Amino acid sequence: MSRLQLDRFVTFIMVVLDPKSHEMTVVNAGHMAPIHRMKGGKFDEPGEELSGMPVGIMEGVEFEQHTFPLEPGELLVLYTDGVNECCNVVGDMYGIEKIRELVAGPDLTPETVGQKIVADVKKFISTRPADDDMCLVVFGRD
Repeated sequence: MSRLQLDRFVTFIMVVLDPKSHEMTVVNAGHMAPIHRMKGGKFDEPGEELSGMPVGIMEGVEFEQHTFPLEPGELLVLYTDGVNECCNVVGDMYGIEKIRELVAGPDLTPETVGQKIVADVKKFISTRPADDDMCLVVFGRD
């Protein structure tokens, strides 16, 4: 992509789940780290410190991977910047902290977490049109 000299870049995150070992491997190219909600409602953002630069900025960039287990009852939330950077009618930004708060509650299913985030974002932006596309993926392990 960098060879095309389009003066553009793309953030990218890839998560690979090994269904036998229940290990997640994250590779991040300038994207927000996923939110990993662990048992009891605690969370972390795996691979945040290993995030590389976005794809297309420089040739030959190698990206590091981060592998961690997904235990029963845990979940992972991935989202695009259209979610955390959306603004309300007075121009306030939604922010990552709001997403973290909604994910941190214990004993929530992936479906419930996804529904809570979507409902909260809709309420926050109210009648204001979205500035960017929004994508949200939430999945977990039973």
